[in-house]
Amino acid sequence: ENPFRMTQPVAGPIYDAKGEQIISLQGGGFRGSEPMLSIGRSENKWRRTPGGLVPMGTLSLLPEPDGGLTAVSIVGLFRLQGDPAVTLNLSAAIEGEEPKIDAEEIAKANPFKPAGPDEDWSPAPPWSFALNVDTGDLAVYSRGRVTVYRLNETGVYEERASAKLEVDEDQAAAIAYGGKTLAVALDDGSIVTLDGDTLKERDEFHPEGKNQPRFITASPGGRWFAVSFHNGKLHLLDTGNNSMTRADVSGQGDISAVAFKGPHDMLVADSGTRVSHYRLVSPELKERYAPQLSVMERAYYWVIVPLYTICPKPGELDKTIEYIMTGQETRASLMSTGGLSDARVPLRPWMPVWTSLAFIVVMLGLGCVYINRQEF
Repeated sequence: ENPFRMTQPVAGPIYDAKGEQIISLQGGGFRGSEPMLSIGRSENKWRRTPGGLVPMGTLSLLPEPDGGLTAVSIVGLFRLQGDPAVTLNLSAAIEGEEPKIDAEEIAKANPFKPAGPDEDWSPAPPWSFALNVDTGDLAVYSRGRVTVYRLNETGVYEERASAKLEVDEDQAAAIAYGGKTLAVALDDGSIVTLDGDTLKERDEFHPEGKNQPRFITASPGGRWFAVSFHNGKLHLLDTGNNSMTRADVSGQGDISAVAFKGPHDMLVADSGTRVSHYRLVSPELKERYAPQLSVMERAYYWVIVPLYTICPKPGELDKTIEYIMTGQETRASLMSTGGLSDARVPLRPWMPVWTSLAFIVVMLGLGCVYINRQEF
């Protein structure tokens, strides 16, 4: 493959419990046609295989409460109505020939059907989308405005409410919707909660200062909202008492993903491959899953990381200065598209200060000992 070819961002992955499969969208279809789904089923050991077509310009795939799937596209909303595993016959393309595919075959292989909205649909970046895990209502954030859509009797999304937030239109955001609460995580580090019915603002929190949030997830019922930040910290919003606190979990500073297993059960991924199951009401650690480390992983965690940690890093003091000037513990990578979920480069601003200071103290101590024991 061409290493310089730019690929379309991944939409998903989404776990379909009914079909015991993982569905995602990556890359485009054949020669500029609609992009295709990618499906991994448990019976095939989650091996990824091509699936059906999705509408051109699909931005996000959202799981519905009843197990369905909604595709959010720049041209409208579409709902999964057929088998996501149905694909086009592209056997002729393997031999370098132009595949002859008629309109009927394309329609059969496209399991998504239009679902509105009937009114003008014109989302503009920066945008974010979320389905209410309880009601199935769709929330859209676009250039500082939040709009909620609801399915009518005919299976078409209709606008139910809309509100303009008092934020800069260019601010990127991530949203989550559960119960009667809609939470908006903004790139200035603030977390804004809205009433799910009226979209009136309830509270605003700044749990990590100017550090950017990366993902926000709602629990079934909307009691809890988990916000993971780019600096690896995890905070929990409790809508029961309108409070937001740093989660009492291990691995703070190295948390990469969060998911809810139920109304009060949370799964947290940290330390690369470790997953912990927490009960939030108690709270307590229920289970922990961690695969056995390979030889290369052991060498990395037990040799390379400790050596790197204790070595002085005067060349990285610019990261300390950047943190002092911006208040953010991460910086955007060169491949960033501007979205909050894009990976950022951790600065670790105080590590070069402490390692350089420790090196100086150790060397001065050794020098003093040497001079004290020598006769000049």
